[in-house]
Amino acid sequence: MGNTSSTERQVPQAAYLARMSPRHHTCALQAGVCVLAFIPIRGAAQIWEPVGGGCNSGVYALEVFDEQLYAQGTFTQAGTVNTNYIARWNGSAWSSIGGLISYNAADDLYATDTALFIGDAGRVRYWNGAQLITIPGVFNSALYSMSHFHDTLFVGGFFTSMNGNPFPHIARFNGSMYENLTTGCDAQVSFLTVYQDKLMAGGNFSVAGDS
Repeated sequence: MGNTSSTERQVPQAAYLARMSPRHHTCALQAGVCVLAFIPIRGAAQIWEPVGGGCNSGVYALEVFDEQLYAQGTFTQAGTVNTNYIARWNGSAWSSIGGLISYNAADDLYATDTALFIGDAGRVRYWNGAQLITIPGVFNSALYSMSHFHDTLFVGGFFTSMNGNPFPHIARFNGSMYENLTTGCDAQVSFLTVYQDKLMAGGNFSVAGDS
């Protein structure tokens, strides 16, 4: 089973979740204290606001699915709601989502029109609003990014193998099993996204494939 260590992804200790609103200051959460600073934007200014009281530990991913905001990370409380690593915000209140995270702190979220994909301790699951389905295969460490490209799911992260087979930080799922992308990347892949019909990858790597 995959493992997420605290050395793999560093987040500031306290500033966990906030939102911008059109006011006259900027407010950053730090250990429950608001720090105000003016940031002009086109002659106006805006303020950071906590979202429903924020979360009690790191938030690694935010994604909108079925018109609600999903947050995941290492937190166990969102606002006043107890939750294990993932919570849902409906615009006014947090709620817990039982059963979506089973193994460790959630690593990534990625949404399509029909499903919310969840990175969970080296594996991928997707939630269609009624059923949680696990994609076969568990990487040896965390996956930090997911995206579809030409109807194929791609994943990237800190992982390097699965069941003893090398998967250097990036892979694609062919519908039944994961496959390598040439020789992969030489270090962590932190994000994947599609731009102008190309799959873009970013991270700590300096070599991707043979380039």
